[in-house]
Amino acid sequence: MLLNLGRRRALLVAIAGAVAAGVAWLVLALATGLIFHLMPAGPPLLGGFLLRRGQLRAFREAVAVIGAGAVVSLAVALALSRLGQPLDDPQWTIGLLGIGAAIGLAIARWPSPAARAE
Repeated sequence: MLLNLGRRRALLVAIAGAVAAGVAWLVLALATGLIFHLMPAGPPLLGGFLLRRGQLRAFREAVAVIGAGAVVSLAVALALSRLGQPLDDPQWTIGLLGIGAAIGLAIARWPSPAARAE
């Protein structure tokens, strides 16, 4: 499956956004020493929003970006744990990650109002 330049660029922006959300979580947690309870959901959610903005609705693209966001969230949680920073309990972190991934996938795949009107 070859993607044209516009679709490829939108896919890369969505993945970069998911990575940026993870980096922001890491930097904020290291700088403040606080627990950011909802941040495990951030990377997949931002990836879903950026896919929708880029008008990429294919299931394969959505799963790739949401999966990348989930991996970023897990990597940041592991890094924070290894650095001795406070985190929520693992079941809460994984639960929030799952909720963020499910909502991100729904946001990415939900038809736009213009598509529903046709």
